[in-house]
Amino acid sequence: MVRYIVAAAPFLQVEDIPTSCKLAVNQTMVPGLNYGDFLTGITLGGTVEGSSVCSQSVEITIPDEPLVEEYDRCFTFSQKQYGLTLLDIPAGSSALTTYVSMSGGVPGLEVDIPEDSNPWEYSAVLGEVQAANCNFPGYAERLYCTFGLPANYMYSLRPLSVYVNGCEAPIFSHPAVSIIPEEAESTGGGGSSDSCVKPPHPDPQNGCWIWIEEECKWECYN
Repeated sequence: MVRYIVAAAPFLQVEDIPTSCKLAVNQTMVPGLNYGDFLTGITLGGTVEGSSVCSQSVEITIPDEPLVEEYDRCFTFSQKQYGLTLLDIPAGSSALTTYVSMSGGVPGLEVDIPEDSNPWEYSAVLGEVQAANCNFPGYAERLYCTFGLPANYMYSLRPLSVYVNGCEAPIFSHPAVSIIPEEAESTGGGGSSDSCVKPPHPDPQNGCWIWIEEECKWECYN
C-alpha cells in the first residue's frame, strides 16, 4: 500500500492505494505539514485506474502542527516597572554610576530566561557618552551602568537610553538626567560647605522625580 495526503477542503484525506493501482496527481505544497513517509501535499489531478478499491478513501482530520514562535526578548521589558538612581559623583571625579531598577529582576543576568539562551549584553548612552560597562553586580533588580563624563557634562541635563542586544529600541530611557557632582569641602576660614545643597528639579514636567532629603538627591520612580 502507498499512502498519500490529499488536500481537500475543509479537511485532509489520507488515501491507502494498492501499489498495483495507478494514480495521476499534481503535487502542491501544504505549509507546515511534515508527516514522515507521507508526501508533503497532493491534490488529485487525474483518475485511478482499476477496480473500485483503488479509489476508496478514508476521511480523517489531521491537526495542524503547533507553530513554535521565536521568543521576543524585547517584549519582556514592556512588562516591567522602572526606577532610576544616580549615585553621587565624588568631588573632582568624572565617573558617574547609575542603576536602573527593574521589577522582577534583570533578564538574562539576574533572571534566567529559558526561552532565550543567547547572550544578554546591556549598554547605555548618556548624552553622547557610551557607558564603560553595564552589569548586574548582585544587587536585586538593579542594572548598574558607569560613565566617564567630560567636564562640560557637569551641572547639565542629558538624555539617558539603556539597551540590550537584540532590541533596536531602548528598554529604558529618560529625557533629562541631572548631573550634579559633589562640591569640594572648603578648607579656608574655618567655614564648611552645607551638608546638602538641593540642585534644580531635573525635569519639572515629569512627576516621577522625588527629592530624598536624607540622601540629598533626586530619584525617579516610574
